[in-house]
Formats: sequence, C-alpha cells, structure tokens
Amino acid sequence: MSLEIKLDEADLASLLKRLSPEQHKRAMQQAILKGCIHLEGKVKRNTPVKTGRLRASWTHAVSADGLEGVVGTDVRYGLIVEEGYTGIIRPVHARALKLVFDGETVYRMFAKGQKGQHFAARTLEQETGAVLELATKEVEAALGGEGA
Repeated sequence: MSLEIKLDEADLASLLKRLSPEQHKRAMQQAILKGCIHLEGKVKRNTPVKTGRLRASWTHAVSADGLEGVVGTDVRYGLIVEEGYTGIIRPVHARALKLVFDGETVYRMFAKGQKGQHFAARTLEQETGAVLELATKEVEAALGGEGA
C-alpha cells in the first residue's frame, strides 16, 4: 500500500519561471524528499496500533532522479486495515484462528472481515496542503528567499 501526492507545478508556476533548470530540478527534489518525510511522519501518527508493526513499517523512497517519491508499507494486512475486508477470514496453516480480545484468547474456525479505518486516505487529504507549502518554501529558498 502506498500514498501518492502529485505536485502540480502549475501551482508554483510563477515562482518556477524565475529559476534556472538546475535550480528548478534541485528545488523539486528537495520538495519531494521533504514532502515524503513529512507525510511518512503524519501517516505513522495516524496509523491504528495493536502491536505497532504496521505503524513502524511505514517508510518512504525517492526515485534515483529525485523527482518522484512514495510513502508506503509492505505489511500485508495494511490494506485490510485501511480499506476493510467484507469476506470471511479462514485459517490457512492451522485448524482454527487464534484471536485475542481484551486479553482473552478465543479460537474460531472463521472470522468476519472488518470495516476500513481509512487512516492513510484521511492523512493524505489533510496533509496535501502542507506538502504543497513545503514545495513552495523550497522554491522560494532556491530563489534566495525572494518569494513570489
């Protein structure tokens, strides 16, 4: 599961026009890196916690040219926590599911799915403006603090 913010350079067009191609590239690389770091921190804070594995698994990666970034997790159940699962969960490698509720262990042959918590989608929606603000600051810094 991964999150993606596309920076619409049209929002920054007036500032970007004043940069050389190298300054433009460097500013966008920094904006993407800082945006990914910011978004990773926010999604970690908003991730529901039982064991902490899903929260700890969030990470970011930036492409070799620095112009694309991704925040994501490789925990297989992350998508189920985010979007939910409406089917029936059955054991694969055992005769029963071991479930723990409020410290009490219960064994079941199957379990119903769960509602999605949509924590990542909410985080992305809430933080898009902050990431765009970080991008604007990076472009302004490349201009030497002149601003718009």
